[in-house]
Amino acid sequence: MGAIALGSVGAGSLLIAAFVGVAKGNTIGVFLVPAIGGFLFYLCWVIGWRSTIRLRPEGIVVENCVIRYMVPWRLGRQFVVSQGIKLRLLDGRMISTWAFQGSLGAQLNGYSAFPPIRDRLQEESDKIVLSSPVGDPSAEYHWRLQLPDWWILFAVIGAGEALAALAYFLS
Repeated sequence: MGAIALGSVGAGSLLIAAFVGVAKGNTIGVFLVPAIGGFLFYLCWVIGWRSTIRLRPEGIVVENCVIRYMVPWRLGRQFVVSQGIKLRLLDGRMISTWAFQGSLGAQLNGYSAFPPIRDRLQEESDKIVLSSPVGDPSAEYHWRLQLPDWWILFAVIGAGEALAALAYFLS
């Protein structure tokens, strides 16, 4: 949520700068600044909001910004607290999650908030594996790049440009 708040503040600040540009008669700044603010908001949203861990019948999906990992249940489902929450595979590989990264504040606090989250992830993983048939036995671990939800970028930029245009034409 912190990245979304930061993006909102940044985008809002740039939108205010666009309105100042309207008041000063700077036409280029009026329409350039909301585009920059919209891009800043989108970037913060991708980094802060899209980072997730999803437990699905076919396996664990870890989304880190633009990289998506798919780990079938049979390859491991052990979550560990080690400078954040990580997924340990049976072959020893560790997959870091951006959703639960370590930080200086968490380190100074001894990562006290992370064990309950890890325990809940472990508990829910066990429920899924025990209650439903576990996906395709031949499925392998894989990752892919994905550019998430472009429509949000264009919607935020469009809304900012519409507000700036309205302010420009009403001034």
